[in-house]
Amino acid sequence: LLVAVIVARWLGQQRHGRSGSAKWVVAALGVATLVPNVSSGLWHSRPDNPSLFTSSAYRSVLRSGETVLALPFATSGTSMLWQAETGFSFHMADGYLGALLPPSYARDLGTLSSPQIKPEPAALADFLADRGVSTVLVDAKDPQQWPQALAAIGLHPRLVGGVFVYPVSAGPVHG
Repeated sequence: LLVAVIVARWLGQQRHGRSGSAKWVVAALGVATLVPNVSSGLWHSRPDNPSLFTSSAYRSVLRSGETVLALPFATSGTSMLWQAETGFSFHMADGYLGALLPPSYARDLGTLSSPQIKPEPAALADFLADRGVSTVLVDAKDPQQWPQALAAIGLHPRLVGGVFVYPVSAGPVHG
């Protein structure tokens, strides 16, 4: 802020000739440094989307309106894109709207958004039951710790279109 005030005062001083033109060239160069480099990969990239969601194949494993836990969660994966690709045909027990988990999520499964921490089987089972999850989806290209955690509560997958699909029958046994 201080630098901006100094520059504004400097630009506001009346000058003629070369020094008057030079100050506006310097100001224009300063503004030009703020323009993003849109040719870098940050501005245009394609997320890796499994074929389950790039076609109507998801209809073979998901029912309209069911509640799904899609993993990896938050910024670790593209699970929210999966839901969008299906026209929001299913509900998600997870999602990413900010850095903080609501207290009820943190209590049940505080490790949901942390791929480095192995989830406790009892907490995972409670989370699935409390949220009414009927299917768990895990990205086969980036499964992280989820296959082991889901196996620990008795869930077994089938691979469909690049996604491990874990049906949750009558519900996992609470730990």
